Amino acid sequence: MKIKSQKDFFSGLMFLVVGAVFAIGATKYNVGNAARMGPGYFPLLLGILLAVLGAGIVFYSMVHNPAHGVDGDKVGSWAWKPIMFVLGANVLFGMALGGLPSIGLPVLGLVVGIFVLVAVGGLADKSNPPKAMFRGFFIAIPITALGLVVAKQFPKLQALLGDLPFLVVCVLLTALVLYGFLSFLLPLIFTKLAGNPTFKKVMLGVAVLAFAYGLYNISMSTDLKAFATGLGFLAEMEFKIVLAIALIVLTPKIVHNFGFKDENAIQLALLISTMCFLSVWAFIDGLRLQIPMWPTFITG
Repeated sequence: MKIKSQKDFFSGLMFLVVGAVFAIGATKYNVGNAARMGPGYFPLLLGILLAVLGAGIVFYSMVHNPAHGVDGDKVGSWAWKPIMFVLGANVLFGMALGGLPSIGLPVLGLVVGIFVLVAVGGLADKSNPPKAMFRGFFIAIPITALGLVVAKQFPKLQALLGDLPFLVVCVLLTALVLYGFLSFLLPLIFTKLAGNPTFKKVMLGVAVLAFAYGLYNISMSTDLKAFATGLGFLAEMEFKIVLAIALIVLTPKIVHNFGFKDENAIQLALLISTMCFLSVWAFIDGLRLQIPMWPTFITG
């Protein structure tokens, strides 16, 4: 078969090779299973998905497509400067994450590493002015700190409120997340539902039924403490989702009220905060990986 698009072929080949290498490397760690994931589970799954995606792109590059043109979609000249910024960003992220004792660099942690990653990687895009990036950092710092600190307080609610009120909060969170998820997903699949007032009422009814069903289970439970412990794990994840969405939605409105109009900086701040939330909650809180979150001179 003839290569119809060099860009698709080489990008797909890159995804295929990188995914295969990550998947093979992940097998050296304890993989576990979906119910009890080990440190190798996520990189193995991600590597396989990346390799499959790359194989699909390679196949697509060899199929005739009018968008490729008569002579095919050829690879242009190498953009060395952006490449160096992207590679340098990843190297500096690794140095920030693990430190570099040979030059006296302490462990800076995952959060600082993400800030460094975005700062250096963002220089690869000429449309990102340095001033916008600098402003975005100042917005991202309080958002990220607030989200991570507040999220840590949720497990303390059970001792603070008691088992029964805590269970009611958990059930309410589940109904809220269910309502938001279905209200967002279904209109994407069935476009006629978008903006339909009847659909909104149905989704609200589903949320109310879910809340009522949860309250029924609470009333039938013979061991509220054990029930709260089991439901608390799910509710904590739901709380983090709601918290992240609330911060992402409210941040632009709040900064606009203070007269801040730099949209590039706002988008950069939301990107950094989202990356921090996902990384900390997935890898540190979810998979329980021993990754430092904050600099060692703060945590000791």
